[in-house]
Order: sequence, then C-alpha cells, then structure tokens
Amino acid sequence: MNGILLRLAAPLMSFGEHAAFHYRDTLPFPTRSALIGLFAAADGRPREEALTPDPDTHKIPYTDLEFTVRIDRPGQRHTDFHTAGGGRPHKQGLRTSDGSYRAQTKSTLISRRVYLADAVFTLAVQGPDPLLNHLIQRLEQPAFSPYLGRRACIPDEPLVLGGPHPDPVGELRHHIPLSLDAPPPPEQATVPVDFLWERQPKHVPAAPAHREVADVPVDFTPTRRFHTTRHVWRTTEPLPATLYAPPPALTALATYIDQDTPPVTNTPETLTTTATLTRIRLNRRSRAVRRDLTDTAHLHKTVMLLAPNGLGEHPRHKAGLLFRLEDTTDDTPPTLLIQSHQPPDLTRLPHDYGSAETRALHSMFQALTPGRAVRYRITANASAVRRVLGDHQPVSNKHGRKTVALYGDDALAWWQRRAHQAGLALTTTDTTPARFRRPHKRPNPSTGPGGADQAPGPLHVLTRFDGVATITDPDQLRHALLTGIGRGKPYGAGLLSLAPA
Repeated sequence: MNGILLRLAAPLMSFGEHAAFHYRDTLPFPTRSALIGLFAAADGRPREEALTPDPDTHKIPYTDLEFTVRIDRPGQRHTDFHTAGGGRPHKQGLRTSDGSYRAQTKSTLISRRVYLADAVFTLAVQGPDPLLNHLIQRLEQPAFSPYLGRRACIPDEPLVLGGPHPDPVGELRHHIPLSLDAPPPPEQATVPVDFLWERQPKHVPAAPAHREVADVPVDFTPTRRFHTTRHVWRTTEPLPATLYAPPPALTALATYIDQDTPPVTNTPETLTTTATLTRIRLNRRSRAVRRDLTDTAHLHKTVMLLAPNGLGEHPRHKAGLLFRLEDTTDDTPPTLLIQSHQPPDLTRLPHDYGSAETRALHSMFQALTPGRAVRYRITANASAVRRVLGDHQPVSNKHGRKTVALYGDDALAWWQRRAHQAGLALTTTDTTPARFRRPHKRPNPSTGPGGADQAPGPLHVLTRFDGVATITDPDQLRHALLTGIGRGKPYGAGLLSLAPA
C-alpha cells in the first residue's frame, strides 16, 4: 500500500490518552487521535465536523489510514506547573461545574501537564492514493495551523518528507535520515531503533501486542469527546548506522527530499539473485548508435526499451536500470554497460545496435564480505544542494536552493563520503573528468518546424572514479550496487562496478 512520510519534531509535544482534571499525561508516541486531529485541522474541519461522514460515500474520513511510527528520539518527559484564572476580578475568572464563578480565594486552577521534550518521530502514513495526495496538499497549505498535541507545540520543518511512496516502511528502514540522541560508534554497522505498528508485523509473527491504547477518535466535539481502543505492536529494528544525520538534520533531510531517485520496491535479498549486467559492444555504423553517442536523451530512451511493460511510474527505477558508457579510443568500439534487476529482453534493441552478452551478478553479491579488497569504477554526477543567498541570485526552486556540480577536491570529497555510506573504505582513488551530458535541443511542438527550439535538458558533469577499496558493510554495498549512487542516473551516472583486487 502506498504511503506518505511525515516527521514530527518540536521542542515540546504531548499526546494525551487519559487526561484527568488537574493532571494531563502524555503517551511516549504520537496517538492516532493526535494525527487525525492534525489532518482534520489542515483540512479546515472544525472539531464538531472533524469526523463527519462524507455525504457521497458515507465513510468517516481518515479511517482508511494506517500508521507506522519510527521512534528516532523518544525525548525526555517534562512536567509543566500550569496555572489558569488567577489574578482576575470576580466574575471574570473560571466557572464551576454548576455555572457559577469560583470564589475569589480559589480562583486559580493549578494543573500539571506532561510533555515530551526534544522528541523526533518519523511516520509512514498508508492509505488510498486520492486521500494521500489530498493530505500532502493540505499539510503543505494547511487551513488551520498544525500542532503536535497542544496548540503551543508547533512542529519543526520539514513536516512532510514526501510521497506517495510504494514502500513507505522501506523508506523508514533504509533511506530517511535518523535523528538520534548521539552518533553511533564508528565501528558500529547498525543501530537499534524502535518501531510501532498498527498491525502485527510479518517479520516478527510471534510478537505479542505491545499495549492497548484508547486513542481512536469517534467524536472530537469538546462536550462529547469519545475514543475507542486499538492494539499497537512494538519492535526494535537494526537500521544502517549510515542513516544517522548529525544535528542540525535539516541538510540531510533536504538532500533526501530533493533526491531524484524514487524508493526501492524490491527486497535486496531477492534482487541479488536476479540482477544481471549486460555488456554491449556498440556498432558505430548503426544510425541509432551514432545518435545515442551524441544525445544522452536518446541513449536513455534506448536503454528504457529494456524495461518491462506495465511498470507504471518510475519504470527505470523499478526495473533497476543503471548504465554507463565506457570511454574508448578510436580503434576500440564503445561499450555500453547496463545493469538491471531481471535479465533484459535484448530483442527490443535496434537490430544493428551491437553485440551483447549478459551475465548474472549473484556470485558477485555472494562474494561481498567484510574486509575484502576490491577494485571499483563508477562514473558519477558529483553534486551538492546549496542554498542561494542574495536578492539578485537565481534560484532553482521555491526553497531557494540549487544543485551545483563539484570539481577537483570537492568532487573527490563527495565520492569519499558516498563510498563510506555505501560500505567501502577507499584505499586509492584516481579521478578522470568525463564528458558533459546534455541532451540536444529538440523542436518545440508549440512553435512547429522552424520555430524556437526547446531549451536543452539538465547539464550533468560526470567524473569517473577508479581505485581500490575495502568492504566494510556488505549490506550497504549491496544496496548501493542495486540502486546506484548520486544523481543523473538517467544520463549514465551512478553505476558502481566491482572486481577482485
């Protein structure tokens, strides 16, 4: 089921379940009531109408949603000594249950309210696509200000991390940066992180219900508030330590939000047994080859011929298609390397495109062990997202950030960081600037032949990195091999190749 991704973080937040008179407690995680209240407020629904059934379908809103909570940082319980009504003249203070005013000597009402201080929760919210798309739009432009349990608890940005995603729980476990209390030790490959589930997780079938909570809202009307119960399951999952984002986490979160690669929808265990690498020695006499060698947009279209039909959105990523055009001399035919999750149907290529051979990568994945030395090669689009300052500076999006290419030592530093995240400790590195990748200008259909051409596609500055490295984290390395590294994958960047050292 598709889902959207949210991040709940604030200096203070509170999620009450059994608030009673002068003592207002909080649960150690976001309640279903608080989340549905957040959505209803963003949707512009007053409390009395927050759960009013749809007049057309007669369904109660938000009941189709399922929540999975990742507890990045549980926070510290903080009790606030709270007073109300004190110091006001008689008949301007608080009322009693019978409607009369409290006595002047007893006008102050004292209560103690518990908060979670400095907590961070990351959520996968799964449900029907129309509802998810509607929620994203409303959360980005809310009718009423969002808050986390109480009106003074304003959430940090970003609240919405993206979606809809085909595997939102996989994003929680493998991709979204972690905001931990402290950085993990350098030698630690995984970190234990608690998850809360609304249904019993399949990977731990014997897990008992963690607890029963009364947080399913039936009516938000202040005089008729009523909730029913649900069960939640709690597990501790080992997540990659490389997901840790040092404070402030905004830079890592912005990079995640701005990434141009959709999430992985297959498990690495399955893909390592089916992934293949195809080597095509291109025929320079082929008209299609000559066209593809001068226009990366056409080269991308040719590679996409190998993607199976019916994949829907993001077919390149779902098919696991990564490719690299090897630079060659005039005497050697150019070689195109194509990696895919399944053996490709080479009959879809132009008949004179070149000679091809495909081999399985299962043995390579099996040979990935800690401490093993390997030779590597990758042609990558070394880039970074930078905030643009100044009134007269051009910007690439509404957030005032743009993607800039990295060169020289900056590109080398970029690759060192990415290699570490991919489970490699670099021993040697040689860098070679590759050619610029930019699609040719194409006729603009709105002006017709002879009219102004469309602007060329995005410029991708590619750098080839070769060298020797030692494997430190086989799981992270498998993931990097299957999904690629960095941006510009549709233009021949990101394919990492390994060989025994």
